Amino acid sequence: MVQKRRKRSSYRHSSSRNNRKRRTRRHILLWLTALLLLIVIGAGGTAYLLFSPAGHAQENTYVHIRPTTTLDDVERQLQQHTRLRYPSFFHHAARYYRLEEKLRPGRYSITPRMNIMQILGTLARGKQSAVRFHLRHVRTREDLVSRMTGRLMMKPEELSTLLADSSFCDSLGFSPSSVNSLFLPDAYEVNWDIPAKDLVLRLKKYYDRYWTADRRAQADSLGLTPIQVSIIASIVEEESSKADEYAEIAGLYIRRLREGMPLQADPTVKFAVGDFTIRRVLGVHLQTDSPYNTYRYKGLPPGPIRLPYPATMDSVLRANPRGYLYMCAREDFSGRHRFANTYAEHQRNAALYRKALDERGIK
Repeated sequence: MVQKRRKRSSYRHSSSRNNRKRRTRRHILLWLTALLLLIVIGAGGTAYLLFSPAGHAQENTYVHIRPTTTLDDVERQLQQHTRLRYPSFFHHAARYYRLEEKLRPGRYSITPRMNIMQILGTLARGKQSAVRFHLRHVRTREDLVSRMTGRLMMKPEELSTLLADSSFCDSLGFSPSSVNSLFLPDAYEVNWDIPAKDLVLRLKKYYDRYWTADRRAQADSLGLTPIQVSIIASIVEEESSKADEYAEIAGLYIRRLREGMPLQADPTVKFAVGDFTIRRVLGVHLQTDSPYNTYRYKGLPPGPIRLPYPATMDSVLRANPRGYLYMCAREDFSGRHRFANTYAEHQRNAALYRKALDERGIK
């Protein structure tokens, strides 16, 4: 009887231990499941933060990195322009990614749908977004420098100093006065951090591409250098807005050069005075002492008075150097001109134009 009780007691203890083990295993399983769930949720949350759009911007924005730019500077730019959704998370991700060690100068495009990983990758790889600038309707050196550097990292004085360097200009076949001839009106794309010298050399390639062997031969047949063609074309563009007159006007100036006559081109006087709003060139303007005043100095001015278009230079190359000697704006203010071979005929044309100016009260 005693033995049976002991057997039952032993069975009960064994069963109790087994139940405790099963409960322990269930608790461990529950904890492991909960931990795994937390890991999955955490990973999912991290993945969401990393791969969902990083900012609130509705259009492309740009991050500009200079040699002295820090990670804090980058974060400020992103926060200001992109308006990061989770700036603190971006900061920790960038630190973990060691972004600051990988920053390279440049201009980087950040699109509205970019996530944090894409932003970090773009900045770390140095994949720049090119800057586009236009060279059109440019007259002065100051305007040229401003147009070229306005959207670039370089300071305007860096380019100004380079273009005033005789040795550098000479190495390209120009002088500081004529180097504006190198730049052709067009739209250009360059990296934001491009050095001044590389920028000029880049645009020199476009100049060389225009001046083919055939065009150089045409210029030579007229007794002109490519620089002289550019200078004449710049005067022609300022004289008229009518492209069908360009070759005729160019031929007039080439003939005057050949015969040793002063060009007497009004646009060069306006350039010398520095006032392009002048509507009537007067005696006081003609007294301006400048090599650009073609009333006082024979020959071509030392450089172009604007950046002429390649099409205008083509018109100069097609010019007839045995054409007219005189021209005067038409009295109907159509923008066209009356051409003459004799001074007497020119005087009659000029009288008509002066009368029209007087009648309109143009001083």
